[in-house]
Amino acid sequence: MVEEKLFYKYQSLKTEKDCKCKDIIYAIENLANNQLFFRRPDKFNDPYDSRTYWCLNGKRKKHINHLMHVYGFTQEESEHIIDDSIAQGKMTINGDLICYDPAVEINLDFNGYSWRDLHGYSQKKSLPKVCCFSGKDDNILMWSHYADSHQGICLRFRSKKKIGIMN
Repeated sequence: MVEEKLFYKYQSLKTEKDCKCKDIIYAIENLANNQLFFRRPDKFNDPYDSRTYWCLNGKRKKHINHLMHVYGFTQEESEHIIDDSIAQGKMTINGDLICYDPAVEINLDFNGYSWRDLHGYSQKKSLPKVCCFSGKDDNILMWSHYADSHQGICLRFRSKKKIGIMN
């Protein structure tokens, strides 16, 4: 048996400039090349669209090494950041592990970085790219926002899943 599911991608047909300053309509370009565009979530236009938090657990040395190697802090500076975070209750100790949850607001400012920036920044580079779809083709908000105020297109895709077939 084959189960089918439909999903939709709203697209603008606006002409834009590509990286070489050539006019391009990305939706048409993608269709012509039988491709989809994938973007890192931190580049989405809505910061809440795919908000990502990382909960970092590790021994003290792991956190110190992270701060030293990614941001260039000295060992002393890294230890200071961690000690202040623990003192403020922004990091917790569980046995020999130090746990940091960036969903918790931290008011430390160290060399212009917030603690959330320190841990989130390096992780964003490794985020997988995403191609967004909708389960509906008649969503007014999606037509307005992603299909250029109802001037664009909505592509329909069909997925097929084989059910009950052993390989």
